[in-house]
Amino acid sequence: MAKFIKYAKQILLPRAAVIKKKLKKALIKRVLAQEPEIDYPELRPGDVKNAELFANRLSMVEAFRPLLQGKRIAELGVAFGDFSEFLIKTLEPRQFFAFDTFILHHIPILWRKPSTEVFGDMTHREYYAKRFSKSSVPVVIEEGDGSTNLLRYPDKHFDMIYVDAAHDYQSVKRDAEISKQKLKDDGILIFNDYIMFDHYAVTDPNANVWYGIVQVVNQLVVNDDFEVIGFAFKKDMFCDIAVRRRKSHAH
Repeated sequence: MAKFIKYAKQILLPRAAVIKKKLKKALIKRVLAQEPEIDYPELRPGDVKNAELFANRLSMVEAFRPLLQGKRIAELGVAFGDFSEFLIKTLEPRQFFAFDTFILHHIPILWRKPSTEVFGDMTHREYYAKRFSKSSVPVVIEEGDGSTNLLRYPDKHFDMIYVDAAHDYQSVKRDAEISKQKLKDDGILIFNDYIMFDHYAVTDPNANVWYGIVQVVNQLVVNDDFEVIGFAFKKDMFCDIAVRRRKSHAH
């Protein structure tokens, strides 16, 4: 923590020259005050012995194509569908399942642009459905809470689940617990944003800057006998990590 405090005090916030010192201190105090106290293990050398490094998540998915082509693929948290499109094009799944609350049309500004500029007069779900209406791959749209909807599917149903929904610890933990139940024994789980802290959200007083992905993934690997098989970098360090059950435990 001491190292983090030292680092945080050195952060150059956007337009730092015009941000008053009191505001900067208040932001740092807010961030530090919200750090959740969660007990989670470190990964061990054996947990990553079969892992490969990738420059980005696209190249990681491409490397998994021989394992996943023509299989059942699910994505928890699809947003505009950009990554859905890549998954469908690259993996050519038997079926693609899109889980999302589909409420982005209610948010005025999305990633620095008005939501109406993206959706027009459509809802989020209508936009997504239209985007994939001509897909040669069957796309099943599941609107609502992702893990709740995922529960309706048979156990060991999916060959890959990409987890990119809510990022707080409790939400990620629930997504992971249900996903591992619905994943085939030799299936792959990929978690987006394997990072402790959203450094872009520091100046947003309404944002939850602390993530729970690292904690949940490490618990999954160490406590549930999964192993890391891939780690994909991103230039701002919102990395992806891929895990699966150890082969000795897969049936």
